[in-house]
Amino acid sequence: MTQTKKIYINELAKIVNRRSGTIRKWEAEGRLPKGLMPKRDKNKWRYWTHTQIFGSNGIIVWMRKNDMRPGRLMTDPDKENDHVHNLRTPKYLNGHQIRGVRTMVEHGRSREYILRKLYPRTRYTSPDALESALVKLFRENDWEFPDRFINGKTRVKVSDDLKRLEKTIEAIGGM
Repeated sequence: MTQTKKIYINELAKIVNRRSGTIRKWEAEGRLPKGLMPKRDKNKWRYWTHTQIFGSNGIIVWMRKNDMRPGRLMTDPDKENDHVHNLRTPKYLNGHQIRGVRTMVEHGRSREYILRKLYPRTRYTSPDALESALVKLFRENDWEFPDRFINGKTRVKVSDDLKRLEKTIEAIGGM
C-alpha cells in the first residue's frame, strides 16, 4: 500500500470496523479532527490518505485515544462504572446545557420556559422527550425541577414542615 493511494469510505469502514454511515456521521457532526476529514475526488467521493488512517495522528490512533469501541453492549470491565454512568446521562444533552438548566431552575424559571428555550438547541424529537429526559436526570440526582403549570399557576413543591405550619395557622384562625 503506497502513501498516495486513496482509501475510500467502504474500505475505511472495513479497516476501522464501522459502517460507512457511522463514518459519514462523524464527518457531519464534526467529530473527526480537522486533519482527519476526508478529501474529495473529481466525482466528489470521500477518500483518505494512508497517513490519515494509519499515521501517528491518524483515525486509528484517534479512535483508540477516544475509546471508540463499537456498540454500547461491550465495555472494559475496569471502566464499567463510567460506562454505566454515561449510559444514564441524557443522550442529547451536554454538560453545558445541563448546567444551564440548573441555573434557570435556581433563578425560578418555569418548566415551560426551560423547555421552550432549550428544545430548539437539542436533537430531541419533541419537547415531551426533552422534558422526560430532564425529569429523569433531575430525579436521579435529587435536584428540584419545576412542576408543570396548573390552572395558569406554577405548582410549587412545598416542604412538609411548611404544610404543617400553614395548617396550624389556619387552625388557629390566623392569616
